[in-house]
Amino acid sequence: MKKRNKVILFYGLFFKDQSYGWFPDSILFVYSLLKDAGFEPILIHEYGHENYEAVLRQHADETLFLGISSMTGPQIIQSIECAKKFKKYAPTVPVLWGGGHPTAAPYVTLQSKWCDIVYVGFAKHTLVTLAKALQEGEPVEGIPDVLTLDYFLDQNTTDYSIQDPLVDYSSFPPLALQDMDYSYLLTANRVLNYTSSTGCRGACSFCTWGGKHPWTHRPLDIVLDEIEYLTRRYNLRSLWISDASLTADREYMLSLAQGILERDLGVWWRCHGRVLELRHFSRDDFRLLEESGLDRIFIGVENVDQEIQKQFYKVYNPEYVTALAETMSGFKIQLYMSFIFGNPNETPETLHKNRAYLDKWKAINPRIGFQVCFFTPYPGTTKLVERLGYVPPVSLEEYGTSPFFDDIDRKVMLLPWFEDEERERYLETYKKLFPHTEAAPRWNWRDES
Repeated sequence: MKKRNKVILFYGLFFKDQSYGWFPDSILFVYSLLKDAGFEPILIHEYGHENYEAVLRQHADETLFLGISSMTGPQIIQSIECAKKFKKYAPTVPVLWGGGHPTAAPYVTLQSKWCDIVYVGFAKHTLVTLAKALQEGEPVEGIPDVLTLDYFLDQNTTDYSIQDPLVDYSSFPPLALQDMDYSYLLTANRVLNYTSSTGCRGACSFCTWGGKHPWTHRPLDIVLDEIEYLTRRYNLRSLWISDASLTADREYMLSLAQGILERDLGVWWRCHGRVLELRHFSRDDFRLLEESGLDRIFIGVENVDQEIQKQFYKVYNPEYVTALAETMSGFKIQLYMSFIFGNPNETPETLHKNRAYLDKWKAINPRIGFQVCFFTPYPGTTKLVERLGYVPPVSLEEYGTSPFFDDIDRKVMLLPWFEDEERERYLETYKKLFPHTEAAPRWNWRDES
C-alpha cells in the first residue's frame, strides 16, 4: 500500500468578516520544513480562498494529517469548521493543531473532538519526526513538542508549561515563497508582513508566550534574500517585519538595515521593539535605520505605573522612554506606543499617570503615536484575574466565541475583575483622558510629512 505523503495545512480567517489579510509566514515555515523533508504539503490560506472544501475532498485519500495553526479567538471557529469539513472525507486521518492557542492551552484543545494531536511551540525538526512516525504507523507519544490526550491522563494533570529550547535555524530551509502567489493580499499600500526571528527576551506575564521562548534569528543572508524576493516580486511599498522584537540583537538589526540599504530595495519597513533593548541604540544607529527605510518602531509601553508593572513582571523606569523619545527626535521614524489599560487592581489615578507621560513624550517628539489595548485574559495569564472574578472558557469553542478575544469595544465594557462602581468610574476617566486613539495607524505616513 502506498504511503500517504500529503499534508494539508490550514490558516483560517482571524474574523469571519475580515477585510484584509496578512502573509501566512508562520504556517509557510511549516510548509517549507515538510517540503524539504520530502513531503507534499498543501497550504490553504482562508483569506482569499474561502471556498476550500474542494481541496480537502480532492486530497483527503492521500493526506497524512491536517495541520491547523490558530490564535486564541474567532480564528478557532474558522479552524474547527475546516476540521469538520475534512473529517467528512477522512474520518480516521488525524487533525493536528499548533500555533499560539494550542501551545498556551493544549489540554483544552485536545479535549475537542476536532483535535487529535497538539504540536506546541515554534515548528522544529520534531515536526518532521512526527510526520514520519504517522507515515510509518508508529506511536507519536514521546516525540518532543507533541502532545496527545494520553499525556495528560498519564500525568494526571491538565497543566502543561512549555519552555522552548534555543533553536539553531542554520539547518532550516528557506521559505518556499515561489510556490504560491500572494498578490491577493496586496492593498493600495502594497504591504506584506515577514518574520525573521522567533521568541522574545521579555517575561511579561500578560503575554501567553512571555519568557517561554528564547529569541533567535534566522540566517541573515536567507532573510535578506527572502525580503528582496518579496519586495521585487510584489513591487512592495511597505514591509512589516513582524518579529516579536527585532531589537533583541542590535547588531543583527543594524546588519539587516545595512543589507536592505545595499540591495537598494526602496521599501519602507517597520518592526516591533522593546524599551530596554532600544536604550542601547545611538543616534548614529537611528540614522542608518532611517536611511534604510525604517518607518516605525512599535514598542509596548503598556503602563507606567510601577505597581502594575510589578504585577506583570515588566518593570522599567518610564524615563527610559523619555530618553528614547529624545534620541529619536528629528528622525522620520515614528515611535509608536501601545498601552494596556483595564488591568486588575488598576485605578483611575493610573490613567492620569499614563496620560501625563504620554503628553510629555509627545511634546519631546511630535512623531510619537499610540494605541490603547485592554488587558485580555489569554490562556496562561489568568491566575490573578480568576481570583478577582474572571471565569475562563473550558472548551475550544468557548475560546473561539468569547467576547474577550473579539473586538475592543465589547471587551472594554466587561472587566469582571472590577467592582461595578469602580468599573464605571474607571471607564469614565478613560474616555475623558483618551477620547481618541490611533487604533489603525497609517501606512506610508511619511508621504504627508
